[in-house]
Amino acid sequence: DPLFPSDPPNAPRQRQARLLQILREVDPSLNLRAMRRGSLQALAAVEPDLSKIRQFSGHTNDETLKRYLDWGKMARMRN
Repeated sequence: DPLFPSDPPNAPRQRQARLLQILREVDPSLNLRAMRRGSLQALAAVEPDLSKIRQFSGHTNDETLKRYLDWGKMARMRN
């Protein structure tokens, strides 16, 4: 069942397009992938449990997720 059953079928696409428009008004170089990745990196900084991060990201492989998050770089930054 849809999470928001009253939303028209194209509502997620419209929200995504509006979010991208807002981001680009702030900085034309911003994109949604960078926003998702940054959000996951922020989560990983406070909650380094890979199973939770995989759940949010949709990744199924830990190594792929670590590469996506630049895991080694993040660990070096914390030390």
